[in-house]
Amino acid sequence: MSKIPRRPLEYAVAVLAVGVAIVVRWLVDPLVGHRLPFPTILGAVAVAVGFGGLYPALLAIALGYVGINFMFIDPRGAVLLQSRVDWITLAGYLFACFTVTLFGLLMRREQRRYQAAAAALAELNQRKDEQLATVAHELRNPLGPIRTAMDVLTMQGSVSGRELRLASDMIDRQLGHLTRLIDDLVDIDRIARNQLELRKERVSLETIVDRAVEVIRTPMAHHDLIVNVPKRPIFLEADPERLGQVLVNLLGNALKFTPAGGRVELTVEAQGGMALLRVKDTGAGISPDALPRVFELFYQGDRGQRGLGIGLSLVRQLVVMHGGTVSAHSAGTGRGSEFVVRLPLCADQGADRGQPASVESSPLNEGHAVPVA
Repeated sequence: MSKIPRRPLEYAVAVLAVGVAIVVRWLVDPLVGHRLPFPTILGAVAVAVGFGGLYPALLAIALGYVGINFMFIDPRGAVLLQSRVDWITLAGYLFACFTVTLFGLLMRREQRRYQAAAAALAELNQRKDEQLATVAHELRNPLGPIRTAMDVLTMQGSVSGRELRLASDMIDRQLGHLTRLIDDLVDIDRIARNQLELRKERVSLETIVDRAVEVIRTPMAHHDLIVNVPKRPIFLEADPERLGQVLVNLLGNALKFTPAGGRVELTVEAQGGMALLRVKDTGAGISPDALPRVFELFYQGDRGQRGLGIGLSLVRQLVVMHGGTVSAHSAGTGRGSEFVVRLPLCADQGADRGQPASVESSPLNEGHAVPVA
């Protein structure tokens, strides 16, 4: 059986409600006569607006007035507006009907808001439940390499110095991954409970960039990392630890979705009283449908089940806490992506404020793409 289209059904319900209201009025007519002709129609209008909205309600108002006038207001069998009383009656009827319609529309709007909020909450809760298993998986993943490295370290007498170094580096790398993962989870919880505080100070953005690149240097060993920094220092009033966390997460996100041999470019500049950090990659890209949602908590979109879906959400919240904004851009799947963070400069930035900073390549790469090993 085919489903009846919503709009015709809404008008049908309005007509049916008016019909029922007229029948009820006809049943009580011997008791009330020409008095109180319209109360049952108000009920029909309430049904029409509740089920279908404004236009079905207007249809119910018009049909109700014609039907009641024709059947229950003298002279019966005609719809006339000849005297002042007729016009006053019409004005009172319209006022009552429009009042009912207004309240009905307000209730419909609140109901839609409630349903949208409930649906969003249900989706978030579902994503959270799905991510619990992923959290366990992500926390367990580094333990295998750590266990292997520990086995190598316990066999010191039969392994070379190079193997010992590789084992030590593996433990350091995996423990770093675990630490960042747990820190992100803890910070998301603190932000949700409004317990995360920023320790702001006047800090050079170049210092934060250097620290972030140092953290990401080893994981970036198989990628080309280009870092462009301005000749003049850029100063922010910021929490250096949290801002470094933002940058590490953005670089880590670019690394995650860029295959080995791909390029990741970090550019820092001052423009229009704002500091801009651009992280651009040549990786998997983001589809137009997923692009507006990449900063949602636990959202992974169409880029596979890599990660927990919390890194970019944490980035947005930390940037907002610094009074800035972050945006995502991509030409589509397979065409790379770019994330742009905008943060207010220090008030005493001086002559640099509002002027684009000239950019030079960082000593990290000497002006061209090189593997950061």
